[in-house]
Amino acid sequence: MATMESVRKKIQHVVARKLNLDPGQLIPESNFALDLGADSLDLVQLVMAIEAAFDIDVPDSDFAELQTMNDVTQYVLKRGELFA
Repeated sequence: MATMESVRKKIQHVVARKLNLDPGQLIPESNFALDLGADSLDLVQLVMAIEAAFDIDVPDSDFAELQTMNDVTQYVLKRGELFA
């Protein structure tokens, strides 16, 4: 089972790669739109990359929940528990 730290690091890597950022500048409270400058297309691509990285499906209705790095970490951990 994945730990919070391993999930956080993997998300950090995915976000940095998708948004062309230095992983070191990403903190759990980083808001994708406000802090990192992601637009709606970036957010869709980011969710798709998270789905692929963690082999999960994120319904469109859950997109609004995923605004920060921490939101995504908690979401992935919760989804992982549902399938464990």
